[in-house]
Amino acid sequence: MNIIQKIIWHVTKHRILSQTTIFLMGTSILLMAIVSLYYIFIKKKDYGRNMALAGVAIRILMLIAFTVELYHQMSIYPLKGADLLSKEDALEHLNYLLLLGYMVVVGIYYILTIEKSKYRGFFYTFDIGMMIIPIFNIFPILIHVILEGQIQQSIEIIVYISIVVLSIYLFFRMYWKKNILSYILLFAAAISPIILFNILGYSEAEYNPIFIIEIFLMLLASYEGTRSMLSVIIEKKNLNLQSHLYVLSIFPVLLIFLANPFYNIWDIGTDLGKYEVRETFYIGTPLTNLKRAEEVARITTGNTTDKIRPKYSINENFHNGYDLKIGDYWVQVASTEGTLLTVNRIGCHKIKDKKMLLKKEDAQQLSIDWLNNVGLDFNPKEIDIEISEEDSSFKVNFNKKFTDGSLLKDNTNDYIADSSISWYKDGALAGFENGYNFFAASSNSKKILDGLDIEKIIKNWYLDLGETSQPYIIIHEGFGFFPGDPYRLEVILKNKDHILLDRNGEVVSFQRERNDDEDIFNGSYEEGLIVAEKYLSEICKEWSKYDFEIFKRGIDKGSKGYYEFIYPIDELNSYYINIALNSHGKLIRFNKGKRVINREKYLVKDDFPISRRQALNLVSKYYKPFEIYNKRIMMALTSDNDENYKYNWMIVVFPFGKVEHHVYFVDPYTGDIKEVYGYKDGVIGE
Repeated sequence: MNIIQKIIWHVTKHRILSQTTIFLMGTSILLMAIVSLYYIFIKKKDYGRNMALAGVAIRILMLIAFTVELYHQMSIYPLKGADLLSKEDALEHLNYLLLLGYMVVVGIYYILTIEKSKYRGFFYTFDIGMMIIPIFNIFPILIHVILEGQIQQSIEIIVYISIVVLSIYLFFRMYWKKNILSYILLFAAAISPIILFNILGYSEAEYNPIFIIEIFLMLLASYEGTRSMLSVIIEKKNLNLQSHLYVLSIFPVLLIFLANPFYNIWDIGTDLGKYEVRETFYIGTPLTNLKRAEEVARITTGNTTDKIRPKYSINENFHNGYDLKIGDYWVQVASTEGTLLTVNRIGCHKIKDKKMLLKKEDAQQLSIDWLNNVGLDFNPKEIDIEISEEDSSFKVNFNKKFTDGSLLKDNTNDYIADSSISWYKDGALAGFENGYNFFAASSNSKKILDGLDIEKIIKNWYLDLGETSQPYIIIHEGFGFFPGDPYRLEVILKNKDHILLDRNGEVVSFQRERNDDEDIFNGSYEEGLIVAEKYLSEICKEWSKYDFEIFKRGIDKGSKGYYEFIYPIDELNSYYINIALNSHGKLIRFNKGKRVINREKYLVKDDFPISRRQALNLVSKYYKPFEIYNKRIMMALTSDNDENYKYNWMIVVFPFGKVEHHVYFVDPYTGDIKEVYGYKDGVIGE
């Protein structure tokens, strides 16, 4: 049963169809299975006529399913011009529906009617028509590239469309003539796009509609060939399939067991299997919802009228970030705390009034005012400004300062992302990069930061190490998603050491600049352990009350000088400390924290009063019929500020026709519900 759960998880994690579509697919398969069984066990004649009627019915149901998916995708994707080539757009999702939805359903129909020929040509025509619907969306791309003067790409698209038309013609030629030459020509035409794609270096996703129809035509041709061979075998062997009907009933029975929309093997596997932890989450993370991200985008660009088009991702449980297209800009907003990350202008910008040009000395103040307006703090004591000029723009570069006034960029820490604002000379924004969260924007973070004496903390740390403190820079601070890492403040020192502080100002990670010649401890394991325990007593005084045990890995060259200390708290949690020594016995790496002992632990279903199905029903009550596109449920481990872990049902709801995700945590013992994005008022604590 756990294998079934893994299959379901893999499919729903990477691809998802609406609840309506899945129900209609299951209903179609159930209808075909019932008609087949009725023919086998009750009425022995008119199978061809009855299955033809069933064939019409299932195609109507699948057309409804396609319409539902099309409406949803049209609502959430920017279907304009060359955007159709985007890997994330609606076109790819509709191809997925055709490939694994429509094609599977009609494929089952063709298997059940393999010896019947009634209305075969009509069904082939209808099914091919369904498969080429996405290709019509390529025509706006063709018009776009022609208007842009992209001759080569225009020719390529015309060639691909011509191949599809030729393949359809060859298929029907094969259907009527049924000779070897017809099969060869059809398969040659169908395979040619793959060869061309490889020659031109295109990925399969770029022209997925071409692949879908060509695959379908090859499958239909193979099916027709199989029908012809089966007909010859039956005629030569004088076989009577009527005498084997009860054996043939195995297939429709299996279909009912696998795919009926009311209760099937997948539901059984989910209900009887064990629950596996699939997600971890710090419950105090200040998540940003789509509405707030759109507000940031409008403030950033000054655009209050144009429609915002967010990018959509079905793979994410939480929004890992927001990419928003507004007017001539793409704006990226962080998923936690709503920090502005990047702004990129789309296309070229023409300066209209050359008499009103921005001066170089004005670019600095314009940048500072803009940062304050979008909620990003600029502190001249911590940040230095450099301005460079190009033909039509200014670029304002921001550089972090150490506490002694020297610049980070002069200390060869070149892996730290730069931050900059670019302006066209008419004052229009050209772009913005908030590298590695260079500018913080969270009131939550500021409260924590203002309450910490960073200089004193660092001074005491080096005092415990018997060393002298160094000038420092705060290069990153903010919240994360995961337990054990709810809030981190990252500091770089002038000697290139790295220190991470938690919300209480404790050092939870320390790392010196790597030196391969000194990274391996030269002494014995026991000698290193004595040094490691000495460091442990000096730098982890507050944890001295815990009786840590050394976690022994294989003592080999790779683990020499590395020591891990563990203190189990309960069956879920443990404190840990990692210490690494260099060849001189000097501390080079240190980590400490609280973590889950085994996050992949399986849990027995009877452990929880609120089952998976009950948790789903509790959340579904907050939505009207057909308001949910689909939903995903998993067992999660959540933690609070003190990193106390508990199990929760995590339910991700994908609303119909909307981009945002709604995430709920349902207590498996009490049924209490917490919604983390604030979309459903009144849910928390009910």
